[in-house]
Amino acid sequence: MDLNRRRFMCVCGGALALGGCGGGEDDTPSQQTAEVHGCTLSAAAGTTALPGCGQPQASSGNAGLDQAFRQEFDYQRSFWNLPSVSFAFLSDCDSPNAYANPNNMAVLFGTTLAAQTYSKYGTPLPLWQVLAHEFGHMMQFVYGASWLNSGTAAPRELEADMFSGFYLIYAKAFVSPAEMQTSLQQAFSIGDYAYNNQNHHGTPLQRMAAVVAGGKVANEYFAGAIPQTVDAMRQRFYQELRQIISW
Repeated sequence: MDLNRRRFMCVCGGALALGGCGGGEDDTPSQQTAEVHGCTLSAAAGTTALPGCGQPQASSGNAGLDQAFRQEFDYQRSFWNLPSVSFAFLSDCDSPNAYANPNNMAVLFGTTLAAQTYSKYGTPLPLWQVLAHEFGHMMQFVYGASWLNSGTAAPRELEADMFSGFYLIYAKAFVSPAEMQTSLQQAFSIGDYAYNNQNHHGTPLQRMAAVVAGGKVANEYFAGAIPQTVDAMRQRFYQELRQIISW
């Protein structure tokens, strides 16, 4: 399927029964807990069992940031051509995280994660990198990701990081190198060393390297060095991923 820079992803028709982000299948969540099941940004999954935690929210608590999120989400949804994906904020309390839910194709972005990340870096770019990571999981849900199954979540998470790097090079290449660096710092900050935990998402260095690798593939893609198809893009992701996983 040919892709182009302006609108380069086409969603294949048909239902896909995909597992979660770890090595096995996710249990089907109940109606009340579906909001926080699926793929998480970091290994620190879950929300505190306090009243209101884990519930979707209409606002991040910052009107300006809300508007910026809506605009960026609409742009990314169009970029990846995934019109069925929806968005909501999530009350993540003291467990900052973001989620991609395969059951209802919803991206949920923690209000704590949003506030802390924006405050830390002073720019929304790391937030957009996180959002693109979650869209990477949506691409996995739609196009398949069984070849990424392993004992941990790391291969799927690192490929999602590659999707985010690919997006940054395309859509945000106009920002300064210093600002782009904040996205790499964000990726590095959410790595973990829980190698034997099935929720292991990749080490800090692996996560940062995966974002860089995604940008490398984007440059190859737009230079015509690889076929402009989803399969070709992901084959290059896989080649890069094999090297990163071996570290």
